[in-house]
Amino acid sequence: MGLRINEEKTKYMINTRNKVRFRNEKHLQVCNYELERVGEFKYLGSLITENSDNNTDIKARIMAGNRSYYSVLPLLRSKAVSRTIKIRMYKTIIRPVVLYDSEAWCLMANDGKNLRIWERKVLRKIFGPICVAGYWRSRTNEEVRQLCGELDIVTDIKKKGRLR
Repeated sequence: MGLRINEEKTKYMINTRNKVRFRNEKHLQVCNYELERVGEFKYLGSLITENSDNNTDIKARIMAGNRSYYSVLPLLRSKAVSRTIKIRMYKTIIRPVVLYDSEAWCLMANDGKNLRIWERKVLRKIFGPICVAGYWRSRTNEEVRQLCGELDIVTDIKKKGRLR
């Protein structure tokens, strides 16, 4: 057919419950090519692992969201930008980076907790601290929840998963 295998770029991964049987295999021989075995790889932006664990993919998505967040942080800190514009920036620039491929996730309680912590960190930066009796303090989780209203990331993920 005219196709050639690039031995350096081609890898393989075993995804099975019976790990004992394939434990010692490090390379796969196909004709005169020797392919390397990997434990995880990135496919279309999603991290796929040997044990089909979503936790590593969710952590990678949160890290990508942090990169996006820190790239627009000067705008989120600016007093010249209104709060509604900052919320719109969060919804259209930062949040979609984390929610990419979230419909395929099977969320565990710890994953949902980490996603909510990340979201509250961003929203606290948008809403800023509050002055009480001359002292500045961070907003509580309940205050952030009341200010943002419908912006719960875990509920959004579950809703999108059901719609799909």
